[in-house]
Amino acid sequence: EWTGRDELLAQITSDWNDPSKHVTGLIGFGGEGKSSLARKWVETLNVERSMFDGLFWWGFYENRSVDEFLEAALKYMSGGKIDPRAVPSSSLRAQIIGAMLGAGRYLFVLDGLEVMQHQDGDQYGLLQSNDLRDLLTYFARPDNQSFCLITSRAPMLDLMEYTTYTHRDVDRLSDADGIALLEKLGVKGSKAQKSQIVSDWDGHALTISLLGSYLAEKHGGDISHLADIPVPTADEPRYERVHRVLRRYDEHLTESEREFLKLFSAFRTPVHEGAFEKVFAPLLSPSESTAK
Repeated sequence: EWTGRDELLAQITSDWNDPSKHVTGLIGFGGEGKSSLARKWVETLNVERSMFDGLFWWGFYENRSVDEFLEAALKYMSGGKIDPRAVPSSSLRAQIIGAMLGAGRYLFVLDGLEVMQHQDGDQYGLLQSNDLRDLLTYFARPDNQSFCLITSRAPMLDLMEYTTYTHRDVDRLSDADGIALLEKLGVKGSKAQKSQIVSDWDGHALTISLLGSYLAEKHGGDISHLADIPVPTADEPRYERVHRVLRRYDEHLTESEREFLKLFSAFRTPVHEGAFEKVFAPLLSPSESTAK
């Protein structure tokens, strides 16, 4: 469910419309809504019919292969006229894509880029791949019309020195946006009660969404049932708060639902639908399998 973030949406649009800005990083903790924000902004562009020659979206959580990313991008940018496999290296693919960025107004969205960045030590925030770094520096050059929107949990240190790069923090939801989200999810209660939820859970978009869905699905939206879940302490890790809400979901699962999720969680990345048959079919009796 989408609510608010009007100021951030306007800021991204301002970057997009500024010819001196070519890369914007949406940086924030996990669960703050960075991917949703990027998608909403792209939808806004389509509604406003902003002029651009192509849109390429890549989710690095779904596919972390730089080679496959560059192959797909090159195939898209060339309209299929260049066979990426005929280009001998990823470095050369990045160069060709970089050269094409000046031929039109292209929009790239690189979602979940933190999985391609160093997560600790002196190299924290730096990209692990030289080829990926080269492509982003091509975007950052002032002599192209294209634009790259990045979502990441880690700052884009490779781009900080470029005047064409803009860092945008994606922080907690405002009180008004948090209340609006709870209401959209079907939570029933006073404004003061909803405001207290947003405050207690530090405006974390994912947690508030989970809490609202939990109340709507299990208790008809009655906000009083939230008293069953202890509010987080000041020093409690943000992800532990999410786990606490998910554990409450787990308590309401039937045994068959819980067994299904155990099997379903075996798929850590997107798979072809044929994989489901291999995992679930052995659990069915021969008659059930035939009927299915």
